[in-house]
Amino acid sequence: MESRDNKKQPLEGAPKRHGQDRTPRVMIVDDDGYMRKKMREIVEKHGYLVVGEVADGSSAAHFLEYLRPDMVLMDIVMKEMDGATATRSIKQRFPEVQVLMVSSLGKGNIVRGALAAGACGFVHKPFTDEQLLEAMDRGLNPTPEADAPPAPAPIKKILVVDDDLYMRRKVCKLIEMHELGRVFEAADGAQAVDISYQLQPDLVIMDIVMKEMDGVKATSMIRKIAPKARVLAVSSLKKSEVIISCLRAGACDYVSKPIDETRFLKTMRHALEAHARQGGIDLPQDSEARAAAQQPASPRVMIVDDDVMMRRMMGKLLERAGCRVAGEFDSAEHALRHAAQLNPDVVLMDLMMGGMNGAMATQELKRTLPNAKVIVVSAIAEAGVIDGCMAHGAMDYLTKPFDNNSLVRAIKRAMNAHLS
Repeated sequence: MESRDNKKQPLEGAPKRHGQDRTPRVMIVDDDGYMRKKMREIVEKHGYLVVGEVADGSSAAHFLEYLRPDMVLMDIVMKEMDGATATRSIKQRFPEVQVLMVSSLGKGNIVRGALAAGACGFVHKPFTDEQLLEAMDRGLNPTPEADAPPAPAPIKKILVVDDDLYMRRKVCKLIEMHELGRVFEAADGAQAVDISYQLQPDLVIMDIVMKEMDGVKATSMIRKIAPKARVLAVSSLKKSEVIISCLRAGACDYVSKPIDETRFLKTMRHALEAHARQGGIDLPQDSEARAAAQQPASPRVMIVDDDVMMRRMMGKLLERAGCRVAGEFDSAEHALRHAAQLNPDVVLMDLMMGGMNGAMATQELKRTLPNAKVIVVSAIAEAGVIDGCMAHGAMDYLTKPFDNNSLVRAIKRAMNAHLS
């Protein structure tokens, strides 16, 4: 790191471009030495003080505390830590510091990602002196309130919690690419709780298995200190006990790893929509957000079957069809104990199981959850058996073996009845 803080004043005789009483302190972050030199010459020539230069985002985040610049000129593509990630780190620790992105990557999603990370603006390389200086002026001298346009809807604050750095970055980039909000990061549950106390996030993406504090405990604590936050649990653990623990702790939904980006994005949007309804905050009005908002929520389906292979097969078919598996159980008794907490829209119920059979379980379930739609699934195709299941409260009956289309059609019929 090349520090220039020994220069107590900018270049002698340099005109003051910035319009401030105190000389603004600028830090330059770029892995291209020539580009760092060019930007330094431009900004010093116009009355700014360059306090330091670094070649990667990791060094920038580290030295910022000592250099305390007013503005950081930040490249995007660098080896150790990219500019968007460094910007998130800087804005999380030093929200008063302005970060201006300077990059040759000028595609729309790149620019939106940089702004979502907290940057005050974007300058495309190659640039003229005037283009760089104007962007710096706008960042350091925001438009006065009287002349400012109407304030946009508040930007959603999304906290991503995972001890796997690769997974954190993957989720952060997905959020930024689709402009869901500003992203903050935590590497464990304890850190997430500390950040949430000050941040009051709108949405928390929470891993479950972490060393310092697991996601279930962290979810419970965050829901107490940030009651409006929606917590979305994300884990490779698919046991029903784990899912139930997360939901009881206050999670609004559960997503299994490895994540499907399209479905995960839809689930995050559903969570943000629920937060908006709760807090009266408008969602971003880009075309993709509007299209997603018009889509009905994915049905939550509970599977009850004593055949583990059948449960897995139905779970995979449901996920491919865009449904969310709320829980899987190997007995009717087990399912009934947890049905109220899971609150499924649809239940796929095997008929012949050890203990309570599917018809009796359907009758008990309808007493607890009268709006849940039960589809009985069985290899028995006798008319009297089917009629008996319907009499106990089932709305549909599927005969094993069945194909994917038959299952999807039955789920759609159940959802139409559920929404009517």
